[in-house]
Amino acid sequence: LGGESDAAATFLQAVRGDCRRMSKEGRLTQIPVMSKSQGKGGGVMAGGHGKIAWADGKELEEKFAAVAEVITAMEQLPAEINRHALEIYTRHCKEEEVQVCKVARVQGRASSVALIAMEKGERQPARIDSGQGGDGDVGHCLSCLYFCGDAGKGKGGASAEGESGDVNRSGALRLTNTSDGTSSLVEAKNDRLVVWRSQDVENERLEVLGAEENLFTVHVYLHGCITTRESILESVSRLKDVKINPNPNPNNKS
Repeated sequence: LGGESDAAATFLQAVRGDCRRMSKEGRLTQIPVMSKSQGKGGGVMAGGHGKIAWADGKELEEKFAAVAEVITAMEQLPAEINRHALEIYTRHCKEEEVQVCKVARVQGRASSVALIAMEKGERQPARIDSGQGGDGDVGHCLSCLYFCGDAGKGKGGASAEGESGDVNRSGALRLTNTSDGTSSLVEAKNDRLVVWRSQDVENERLEVLGAEENLFTVHVYLHGCITTRESILESVSRLKDVKINPNPNPNNKS
């Protein structure tokens, strides 16, 4: 979100400064995490999973303007996703309306926003942010995580077996598709934004091993729905026989 310019570096410092001040002011509380291992339906695991503050971006604008700006940018993701999807569809599948991400407002808000801080030794077990139907469905369609710093390396920070050798596991994010069990490990790097489908991807935060200060992350959970698998398969079937031309001629209807 920030980029690599001098102005971007200044902005990223301001974001981390806002996070530190929010923590210092006691706005964050300990996270209760549901454990699958504690009996049927799970149980609450106390401590060791970081601290959290639920917030409204507008409430933060006056005192924590940099974090508020990050949240505003993240809330624009559905519009960007739909814009790029429309470009692809109109280029290769004739002109038609397409909306991959449909945002819904819950009590007037299009998202739920949180700041999370994790210190050395803390981790978060795997979870689904929004179930499919029933009490577990909280209406989230996309989960967005923004790293506001690096996790540092510590003992045990080397990659696990089967994972890329250049990935630092300290505070990393592991994402696992519920459909086929495939997973990927995303390193905790400053100014990194990660987005996944709330109902279809399990997310886990690995232990923070070597951070000199709290590892802060901004989380935005967008309300709404994503195009169904059936719609995606239908789109793919229409694309199969389409020859993709990098420089299409608008007058060529073939």
